[in-house]
Amino acid sequence: MITTIIDAHSNSIRKLTQILRDSVEGIHIFPFASAESMIDAMTHVGISPALAVISINQVAYEQDMPFCKSITTYWPACKIIVFYRQRKMVRPFLELGPHGFLKKDADVKEIRECIEWVLSGRRYCNNDFIDWIIGIAPKRLNAR
Repeated sequence: MITTIIDAHSNSIRKLTQILRDSVEGIHIFPFASAESMIDAMTHVGISPALAVISINQVAYEQDMPFCKSITTYWPACKIIVFYRQRKMVRPFLELGPHGFLKKDADVKEIRECIEWVLSGRRYCNNDFIDWIIGIAPKRLNAR
């Protein structure tokens, strides 16, 4: 299995990378600092990633959205997990169809669960994300 990870420099991504290596048999992880470098490298050698993890943050936020759009265009079968710190940053990604949403401070058990769910074809949203969605849903339902 080929996995790509964007924003490979943060501590949370290092933790996730190690958990992926420990949890998924036959995984090959390719960390990239930017979406452009990942797309160029993968298309040049003809590799299709099975899983992409996008670590969204304030600094590179403008790069994360185009990457998510590009991954669904170049590799529609690729599963995407959005790794976030602040819920408000997730909103623009909802329409792009990632398969999982996971907070950066998630424990090892939750990270493994998210990976297993996503790789088995299901969607995963952590409790923080679900609470947030439920909290904003009534406001949208009452709006006219």
